Amino acid sequence: MSYYDNFLNRGRISKIGKLLVNRQNNFYINTIVKNTSKKNLKILEIGPGKGYFAKKCRKFGFQYTGIESNKAICNHLQKQGLNVFNETVPPLNLKTKFDVIVMIHVLEHISDKNNAINLLEQCKNKLNKSGLLIISSPDITFFKEDFFGCDYTHSFPLSLYSLKQVFIDLDLQVKFADVRVLTIRGSLAAKFVQVFINLLYNLGLIGLFFGEKAYKVKNLGHASCTVVGFKK
Repeated sequence: MSYYDNFLNRGRISKIGKLLVNRQNNFYINTIVKNTSKKNLKILEIGPGKGYFAKKCRKFGFQYTGIESNKAICNHLQKQGLNVFNETVPPLNLKTKFDVIVMIHVLEHISDKNNAINLLEQCKNKLNKSGLLIISSPDITFFKEDFFGCDYTHSFPLSLYSLKQVFIDLDLQVKFADVRVLTIRGSLAAKFVQVFINLLYNLGLIGLFFGEKAYKVKNLGHASCTVVGFKK
């Protein structure tokens, strides 16, 4: 069995889950539309998962390409007509350049810091002039021990502050940087949501309603950081 073979068999996503995923992807699409005037955008997504963002890109008429390291997931997406390649990064072997490169909860799975930075450098080189790099990752300052506890494949912890540092060191102009929890933006709001959900979890109320999924629901209350940068 390969990493994440069970990802396709986790059951149907709930209506609330679909709403959250849809609003999250709308945020990424709106960010792309607001920050580029170019038409027929070429978009590369590394780690497309179940393809929700890919389908949103197709709906908007973007030229979408995906790279997925898991063969079963890749085959599943290809059967849906999505342009996805089965490769493990780094290295980033595609010869095409892109207007936008997106990694949503992927960078934290890269084996170590050097490989992660290497991948980001390659992403920058694969961007067209004024290309856009969008990275979203669990924020270690919110997740703390749950960063490793919620997923054994997490290897490279990041925070909003450290992710911004990476963009600056790569000479990418930071256009947007903030944390989000559920669909709520901002550190103060994220902290409030986290404290509230942790309280419900520690009181056993989340377990009462969600049973064995309680820990997963608790982790929805942790914020992720998102940084958007331009290639100068």
